[in-house]
Amino acid sequence: MSNLRGSELGGYIVSSRDVTDREVAERERRESRDRLAELVENAICHTHGTEPTVEVSVRTRGDHVDLVVADNGPPIPAADRRVFLGDHEMTTVDHSRGVGLWLVYWVVDIANGSIDYEFDEHGNTVTLTLQRAD
Repeated sequence: MSNLRGSELGGYIVSSRDVTDREVAERERRESRDRLAELVENAICHTHGTEPTVEVSVRTRGDHVDLVVADNGPPIPAADRRVFLGDHEMTTVDHSRGVGLWLVYWVVDIANGSIDYEFDEHGNTVTLTLQRAD
């Protein structure tokens, strides 16, 4: 069980309650689902052409799960790719075009997961690797 207690912050009293491990796990699942939805939405919005295709798959490997989003669109721009792969520190002057891919990075990073990106003649493939839930 994670214990969060009230504290004083800048003259404001911040209160909280005990948070169970189950509640933390449920929140992490929702965040992972939301980030997967972000990847799918990004693929749909940026895949153009006469037959745009976005495929979502899940693979299990031992104690890990791979969430894979593949599309037949153009490559993700290098600046955006560096942000969601964690290869770039965002600043107020130098950042990606949106926060969606950045949030994908942070949710995966906090969950001790990893992100893999590939582009070939068929399009983009983004793989989120996370530990399996018990």
